Amino acid sequence: MAEVKHRPQWGLESFDRAGGYMLSLHKWVWARAYCGEAGCAFLILLKCADGLCWANFTERPSGVRAGFFNGNNLPRDDDDKEPVLYLPASSFRVLIPA
Repeated sequence: MAEVKHRPQWGLESFDRAGGYMLSLHKWVWARAYCGEAGCAFLILLKCADGLCWANFTERPSGVRAGFFNGNNLPRDDDDKEPVLYLPASSFRVLIPA
């Protein structure tokens, strides 16, 4: 299973300076539970300023930290502000450089 994101204005170094790649806590819990039951990998594919990057979060890496309510600064709905996790940018590898 893969979460696919397009963040062209950010590079991995930018995510690192911001404390990591932000992901909804709900998405993290649901995806890890689903992949655990299904026996499949939980990947994040990220197209960013560095190119196409990927990370395997099937196992929890060190450096994952909880955040508070965060999200879209121009929320489309109430769920755009929610509990989040910050995933270490060092977990991502460039698959296809920009």
